[in-house]
Order: sequence, then structure tokens, then C-alpha cells
Amino acid sequence: MLLQELKKVKSIQPNNTENNNCIDLYEKQRELFLKQQIGDAENVYKLNDDDKKILIGLFDSAERENTKKGISGFASYRLLPIFKDKPPEEELYEDKPECRAALGWLMIYWSSAWQQFALINKYSLSARFGIGFRNNKEFKPNIYSMAVDDLISDLKEILPNAEKKVGLPLDEYFYIDPKIDKDGILDIDKRKLKWLCQNNIGHHTQKYISEFREFINSKAYDPNKQIEFWERPLSFSREIAHLRWKDRIEKLVDRKQKSSPGLTFQFFNQVNDMTKRGISINKEKTKLVSEEGKIISGIGKTPGTTISIMELITRSMCADLSSITSHYFWRWLFESTHKQHLLDLERPYYFDIIGGYTRLGELCGAGITPLAKQRLKNIISISSACIFDYQGKTGVFSGNLLSYESFEAYGRRPSRLQISLARPLCPGFVEDLPEGNSKYQHQRMIVPWTKMPMLIGRNAAHHAPQSSFQLDLTSQMRLRATEIHERGGILLNDEDMRRVAKGAKLSFKLLDRVLDAWICEEYLEKIDDCIFMLGNRYPEARASLKVAGKLSAQSAEKGRRKKQTKSKILK
Repeated sequence: MLLQELKKVKSIQPNNTENNNCIDLYEKQRELFLKQQIGDAENVYKLNDDDKKILIGLFDSAERENTKKGISGFASYRLLPIFKDKPPEEELYEDKPECRAALGWLMIYWSSAWQQFALINKYSLSARFGIGFRNNKEFKPNIYSMAVDDLISDLKEILPNAEKKVGLPLDEYFYIDPKIDKDGILDIDKRKLKWLCQNNIGHHTQKYISEFREFINSKAYDPNKQIEFWERPLSFSREIAHLRWKDRIEKLVDRKQKSSPGLTFQFFNQVNDMTKRGISINKEKTKLVSEEGKIISGIGKTPGTTISIMELITRSMCADLSSITSHYFWRWLFESTHKQHLLDLERPYYFDIIGGYTRLGELCGAGITPLAKQRLKNIISISSACIFDYQGKTGVFSGNLLSYESFEAYGRRPSRLQISLARPLCPGFVEDLPEGNSKYQHQRMIVPWTKMPMLIGRNAAHHAPQSSFQLDLTSQMRLRATEIHERGGILLNDEDMRRVAKGAKLSFKLLDRVLDAWICEEYLEKIDDCIFMLGNRYPEARASLKVAGKLSAQSAEKGRRKKQTKSKILK
């Protein structure tokens, strides 16, 4: 606003030296101020180039606010506490009244821009801070990226409930008339302590609870200083992120580097084929079949389904099963099951989702629209009727892929969704399978199940085939893991790629764009001409494929030596 007013004055009096000098000083003060603020934010939150561009764009937007709004245009953006304690001399270009006036407005613009930026990027900024705060551990770039993603996922599960219980976001009434009890303690600090006690998950949280309880009951506690704490846009989420990192996600990341989410070959293909385009249900409603007529799964009433569900299953529901919503659901489900397994939870296969289908859509990334909610209902219904069967160590077993119960919201009780995965879709299932000969070789093979890659194009109809295409590529890599051990990747020429794309129902027109984007963003690595491997975005899956390739090569070499020895004996 100030710059616009100065330029208006200049347009009226173009030759006024004093006005020109004011504009010059403002621009130099602005440049220095922005450089310092961006630098400070980069050090604390590890901002990337895109973050900086967005932040500067928000700053520019705040600076260009309509002058008719006046200062009230910034009423919802309080001046950041950092500017209240910091001596202005540290940020002045020159110690002149013009620079001091400019600095005051720049602080308002930055407070506006940063609070908008923090709100938009709350999870990622808090996760980066939580990992970096007092952390001396050095991560490789791909491991750091995985750690941030895992902490973001964890925060998305826990933070909404925490903020609701504590009473965030704050409104202006908090600052006008903050609630303070007879002992001089802010009500919001008491709610924060209560929530932490109810969600105590580890040693670091216990220590923090003890220290915070001691602090609010000490003479050092000052409610006015605590109000400044709550004024900082990310104060609470940063604390939660750091505690979740130290007590939960750090251990998860360490373990994930040695263990990748995966399914045995049979069930990887069953779930993958279930989510491909062109699937349908036969007239008798007894089988799920592919476009080519291949039987993907039996459909039948077993203990996990009911007659009402069987009656609801229609051919139109199959379209939802092969939608991008289905891919988001299944990827989240397997990733979360593996995560709960690595964190030693008692029932890693079980999910109790407060908020029902809407909350599930938020967690898995499918969205919270009515359409996404209805699709998730249909996907879970038909999946609960899909049957598995396998040859175990002690016989043949069959059942439902999953079972579920859904409860609608009633009174003050929120809606609820409970999902249980069948044993074949859980970590450690391979131990139930027979071993010892080539007949069961594929059955015991574990294929990594990765997170969703980036999706190309705005047309959502093209997204599901891209997800299927990536899963098919991963399956090919696992089958040919020995090639990965020998030359770093598998050979897929143009004809091979088109064949895989055709199986995934991916348009050939999109194929090159998808491959180029995935290679550029490290979802896929091109080792050499026509040699491909999963990219650095999937460090645990890459490690799993390399280990599988090494073991396959060693097993093959051992078999050759045994055959040669036997041949010599016979001679």
C-alpha cells in the first residue's frame, strides 16, 4: 500500500527529488528485509525454490492490497511476535525515518504473507521443523524425503483432533479477553496439557508433559508471554511434529529402510487386477472378471459379508473399484498396515476411523467430496465380498479380502468406520506359505507396494491407468530382480513399455509424458537406454528389489554348482 501511494505522488510530481528518494529507499529497504526473512525461514523450514516463489508471491499480494481497505485489510493478520522483540536496527537499510516507516509496513506485509503461507503448508512446514529441531542425524536426500512424507501422514491423522480439543484456530476474542483461571493459567494451556496426557505415546512426550506441567505451575509462567506463543502460526503443530517424530516416526523411518510394504505375488496381482479398467461382474454375481475374460476373484457370501451387501453389488460398482479413488484407498491401506506393523501395534490389520468415509477420504488422499465418499462406500462393499484362497502349510484357506462395519453419526457421536484386512494382505503372511520347491516360488515372492506416483494430466479418467501402469512395472521388476542385481534395472524397450501400458489400460498418447515426468521427478530411474528401475522416491522398495535380485542370483549360482557336482559324480 505504501509503495502505491508513493508512486501516485511521483506521478503527480515526477521531478520531486524527495519523493524519488523515498521510493528508492523503500525499494532498498524492501530488498534487504525480504532477503533476511526468506533466509531465516529457509534455515528453519528448509524451504525449496517453489516455497520461496509462493511466499514472495503472497508478500507481493499483501503489498498490493487495495489502499481503500486501509490497515483494516490486515486485521486478520496480527504482527508476528518475532517483530515485537527484534531491534529494528538489525533490519534497517539506513537509520533514516523513511527506512523506519518502510520497515513498519514491510513487517505488516510479511506477517500477512507468512500466516497465509503457514496455513496452506502447515503439515509440511511442521514436519520439516519437527525432524530438523535439535536433530544431529544426517539423512540422504531420498531418506529425508521419505521421513517428511511419513511425518506429514502422521500429522494429518493426529493434528486435526488435537487442534479441535485445544481450541484452534484462535479468533480475535482470544486476544481481547483471554480466559485465565484463578491461578493465572491460560485455559488453552490447560487444554493442551490435557490432550497431551490423553495422547501420550512415548518417552519424549512423557518428558515434555512433566516439564510443561512444572512450568505452568511455576513463578516463571507468564500468561502474556504464553499468548505470544499462541500467536505464532505454527507453534502448536511444530511441537506436536517434534514429539511425534522422536517417539514414533524416527523409529518407523529407520525400520522402513530395511523393510518395504509388499504383498505376495498372488495377492499383489489380485488387488492390482481388481483396480484395472474394464473389470465386470458376471450375471450370476459369483465372479469378478477382467475385460479379457480372466477371472480375478470369486464373489460370495462368507462371514465377512451380508446378504444386503451381496444384493447391493452391481456392475456399476465395478467402475468405482477401478477408479483413482480405489487406488488411493488400497495404497493407503497397505502403507498404513505396514506402518502399524513396524510400530509394533497389537492389531496392525485393524483400522478404527472416527469420522467414517469422509475421514477415510481425507486420510487416503481421495478427497472429502460426496462423490469420493460414495465411491469409497462402494469400493469397500464390493471388496468385502471378494474371496481369496491359497495353499497354506496345513491346507487350503479361503475368506474375504477385508471385513468392515460402518456406523452413522448419531447425536454427539461422530460417524465411524472399522476395517479389518484378511491375513493374506498383512505383513508376515509369507511365513504361512509352504516352501521348498519351484511350485511355490511365485506364491512366496513379495512384490513392493509403493505410494502413489505423480499423476499426469487434469483428466481424472487418465489417473487410474497411470497408477496401474506403475504397479505393473513394479511387478515386472520383482519378477526380473536378477536383472536388477546384474545391471541395475530391467530391460524394457519401446515395444515392452507399450505392452505394459496396454495391460494397464494406459493410453499410448500419454505414455511418453508419464515416463518423462516420472524420470524427471525420480519416481522412475533410467539407468541406461531402455534399462529402468524404481526411482529414489522409493528407497525402501529399491532396497527390497536389490536384495531380492542378489538372493535370486545367489540361489541360481548355487543351483548351477549343485548340478555340476552331480554331473561329475555320475561321470
